[in-house]
Amino acid sequence: MKRSNFLICLFGTYSAILLFATLISLSIIFIKLEKPTEKIVETVVETDYIYVYKEASSVKTEASSEKEEEFFLIAREYEHKIGIFDADDKLIKIIDVNTATLPEADRKLLRTGIKLYSRAELNSLIEDYSD
Repeated sequence: MKRSNFLICLFGTYSAILLFATLISLSIIFIKLEKPTEKIVETVVETDYIYVYKEASSVKTEASSEKEEEFFLIAREYEHKIGIFDADDKLIKIIDVNTATLPEADRKLLRTGIKLYSRAELNSLIEDYSD
């Protein structure tokens, strides 16, 4: 009888140690997995300006500046869309964007007109409003 009690006690002790080791291992895994997530804060700033950034490759040289000065367009609201006008105030392109869906700051700029001095600025404006 003593031998069977010893085996039961040994088996119980082994089971308790195995259960304890499993619980410790699981606790360590969960602690490592539960990293605090960083809270992302998004800030939206409204402005009355549209910033056009030029790449270093678009810096004018003296020869190219004469060509660029010839290129002059104005983007403004035209029949609730964005119209692109040349220097003679002739409509040359309509961007199919409903201006009523634009932010108030952009609508205000389009009412007064946005001057474009290069094809890159025109392409940037079309890309910005076509998205």
